[in-house]
Amino acid sequence: MSTIRSSIDIALDALEAGVTNAHPRSVIGSSVMIDDGMLRVGDEVVDLAAHNRVLVFGGGNAVGRVAAALYECLGDRIDDGIIVTDDPASAGPIEMRERTHPLPSQPNVAGTRKLLEYACATDEDTLALVPVTGGGSALLTAPSGEIELDDMVALTESLLRSGAPISTINTVRRAVSDVEGGKLAEKLAPATTVGLVFSDVTSDDPAVVASGPLSPTPTTTADALNVLEEYNGSVESLDSVGIGR
Repeated sequence: MSTIRSSIDIALDALEAGVTNAHPRSVIGSSVMIDDGMLRVGDEVVDLAAHNRVLVFGGGNAVGRVAAALYECLGDRIDDGIIVTDDPASAGPIEMRERTHPLPSQPNVAGTRKLLEYACATDEDTLALVPVTGGGSALLTAPSGEIELDDMVALTESLLRSGAPISTINTVRRAVSDVEGGKLAEKLAPATTVGLVFSDVTSDDPAVVASGPLSPTPTTTADALNVLEEYNGSVESLDSVGIGR
């Protein structure tokens, strides 16, 4: 006698399969491999022998698990690194900085500044593997210019309450950050940098995930000002968050 499965059972099985396949260990296991001294990350191929150091940098909710999976794959080929996350995991020599989410904090700033310090010390002989996941916009906090952390916290909290879509919120975040909007990639140059971006947005746009620390910004300061004018009525003046026309 055949058994007819309920729609609830089918939905639960589908959910479990989705979570399993999206887990960093599954993704890294199927996308990252070493073949005859060549590191393959998706469609990218890098000669490990051409680099003196392999470092791992990253930020986001899931980057601790991604870093752990990378260490399982590469082992002692990884020399060092630093991860800023709210969910740390053991990853050999890669340092985990456990920080706060969804609002930025002083520990977030300290962890991010340390990451940027490491990034600026790379050279053309360095291979940088950079996992980026959702949550990176808050965890990777590096206020630009003279912007104060308190202003960043108030701005983030207000925008999260405003109902603005995440792509719109991240337009402002990129404008007030020293790490987002491609600025991490700039600091890593001239190292060979390979990004591992785990999308949590429907568009899968890498410039939106964690506000795009490795992606050229597609928006301008004027765009950020327009967002503030439309959504952020609680901020008394645009100057208070360090964005000027």
